[in-house]
Amino acid sequence: MIAADKIKAFILNMARSRGDNFFTAEEVARQLDPEQWEQLMEPVNLVAEVLVMQGVLEKRGLNLKLASNQRV
Repeated sequence: MIAADKIKAFILNMARSRGDNFFTAEEVARQLDPEQWEQLMEPVNLVAEVLVMQGVLEKRGLNLKLASNQRV
């Protein structure tokens, strides 16, 4: 299993690289482990939800993006 801090770093890198474009937790999980991505869905979703609650990410349905206050 992949550690939460690695998932968080990956999500933040993806969010920054996408800018104003949305991405999904499934995209994150598939890129972290293309073979067993389904097993990563729960931890990826949990980390993403924490980032949403902290105001780092915005969420619309299943879609995520960097919160406007986090963009440079």
